[in-house]
Amino acid sequence: MTAVSVPETVPAPQPVALDVRGLGKAFPASHGAGERWLFRDLDFDLKRGDRLAILGRNGQGKSTFIKILGGVLPMSEGELTWKVRPSWPIGFGGGFQGSL
Repeated sequence: MTAVSVPETVPAPQPVALDVRGLGKAFPASHGAGERWLFRDLDFDLKRGDRLAILGRNGQGKSTFIKILGGVLPMSEGELTWKVRPSWPIGFGGGFQGSL
């Protein structure tokens, strides 16, 4: 039988720094037929000390997403609540890696 160890102290849960619920961004479709959703129904929270990496191909909405987090662009739907004051500039900390 394998022994199970239990830590004597459990780290305190970190407070939520960013709460995102139902976030979505849409743009008008190129041929005027409705909307093109870049992303929709995005739910997550980041706790103090967490990090977020956003990966994707060109034109997939990475910069748009960061601009929404920073309050530069409006979201089409959902709620985004900063519970801390983010340090600016937000995003692009590691730059772009063409090899990824």
